[in-house]
Amino acid sequence: MANEFPKMSLKQATPLQSSFTPFQFTPKPLDTTILERSLDKIEAREKEAITTKSKIDASLGEIQSKLNNKELEWFTKYKDNIKKQIQEQIDAGNYSTAILTGTQLAGNIMNDTKIIGREQANANYQKKLEEIQNDKSLSSLTRERWAAQNPYKYNDVYDNSGNVIGGSEWKPAWTPVNEQKIAQLQALAAQLTAARGNSSQTSQGGASLLDKYGNDTTSLTDAIGMKTSWSKGSSMSVESKTYKRLKETFNNLMNDPEVISGLNQQFDSFLWAMNDRQAKAKDMSFSKEQRDAYQAEANMYKQRLTDKNGYTYNEADIKKWINDKVVPGLESLSYTRVSTGSSNSYSYDPNFLEGNRIRLTNADNANDSTPTEILGVQGAIINGHFEADPDQNNSAASSKDWLTLGHSINFDSSQTNYNNKINP
Repeated sequence: MANEFPKMSLKQATPLQSSFTPFQFTPKPLDTTILERSLDKIEAREKEAITTKSKIDASLGEIQSKLNNKELEWFTKYKDNIKKQIQEQIDAGNYSTAILTGTQLAGNIMNDTKIIGREQANANYQKKLEEIQNDKSLSSLTRERWAAQNPYKYNDVYDNSGNVIGGSEWKPAWTPVNEQKIAQLQALAAQLTAARGNSSQTSQGGASLLDKYGNDTTSLTDAIGMKTSWSKGSSMSVESKTYKRLKETFNNLMNDPEVISGLNQQFDSFLWAMNDRQAKAKDMSFSKEQRDAYQAEANMYKQRLTDKNGYTYNEADIKKWINDKVVPGLESLSYTRVSTGSSNSYSYDPNFLEGNRIRLTNADNANDSTPTEILGVQGAIINGHFEADPDQNNSAASSKDWLTLGHSINFDSSQTNYNNKINP
């Protein structure tokens, strides 16, 4: 049987009475303390995040100063990636996350193998570059070539998983040796080559009588004086350093590895400079004046590397270059010196031969005071003896009794005519 639900009519319902009691609302001031504290914390976090970012920027700037300029492009990408990670959190208002990210990244940077390897490589490069540039014993061309041929370079080293585990160590391709300048080597060869020479001398001399005219005589009756001695001599010496002996000395120097290494270095520098200047002379990025100057330098170095037939030496021709361009310069240092000399010396004794004096100055003119000149001395024969005139300028006599005391006078044929006449 179906269920039957009770039915009720509204007319039969008893109404219920209700009453409304109003609520009295009293407004109170809003308490913003909590919000303010929250905002202050957010602002402080923001400032801290920005400060953290600034510190990282400063650290990145310091790192960049330690890197080579060739790493600028790489480091710019590295730096922008770090800044982006922090800035994204700041822009999103995630200041705490930005601070945490910045702190983590700062630690990563300080221990990043890619950074450490590049800093070390550049430190090694800069140290060696400064050493070479300050070594004034090297020529400017050698220093220039070294810098061009030993640039900074660095490569990361990866493991099998592609992680950077280190980096390449910077090392120079070559290190300069002591300079061996051609002119100095040639001068050293000349210095080490002993001079050779010989000398010879000839001499003759004797004694003879003089007649009244001052000429040599063998007649005892005509002699009035004596040239007591005379001598003539000549000498010759020869000193030489031959081209052959200079070459022998130079070849001995070539046995020194340091010397040959120095010449190799100079040859390589000439060859590099010639090619470098020729390339720059064709580089249109330079002005015409610069290109012309580079071409002039290229021609200069080419001349040093070209033989008389127009052949330009290459790296394999170093020994030929030395023999053709260096050794011939020794010829200008070879020499043969011949020295000659001669001398003529005469010594006169003006004393009269007693017998001839008496015969030539007999009693009739014994007191003759007629002015007389003997061997250039002015005077007169007084009492059979020649007396020099004290009033005359007898520069050849030391006093008026020069003749009577037997003093002698020496004549050098290169200065004085010794055939002075005696006028009795």
